[in-house]
Amino acid sequence: MRDIKAPRAWYKPLGVMIRPEHVESINFDTKVIGVYLNMDDKGYHVLRLSDFELMWPTGLPDKNGKDIYEKDICTAEEILFPLTGTRTGIAKYIDGSYLLEDLDGKDGDYLFSESAEITVIGNIHDNPELLQPQGGNKE
Repeated sequence: MRDIKAPRAWYKPLGVMIRPEHVESINFDTKVIGVYLNMDDKGYHVLRLSDFELMWPTGLPDKNGKDIYEKDICTAEEILFPLTGTRTGIAKYIDGSYLLEDLDGKDGDYLFSESAEITVIGNIHDNPELLQPQGGNKE
């Protein structure tokens, strides 16, 4: 039997990431989410779903066994000869598949690959500095 995992949830008003184990319930009909959040000395809160950005698990682990979620920033290192190189992208669900979309959003490839090792290095909310193109800021 396969475990169903909860999404991570970015709580926009406070700018904090809610880990999957702290997402208690999501009701898409009433548009509320129940989360454990240290706020006002209370643990459990029922909040508006519109205040959250949900990031669903892809069902794939990275090379270290860490779960990959949507909006994770990952590197893909080619491991089979003659393929070489490393690329960085964002895990996204597009047209029925999980892809590792290039940082510029113009290209990508399937997240699952038999020729590359994927490593989660952060996510778009907690690590926005990783979204900068290689070589730094052009100002």
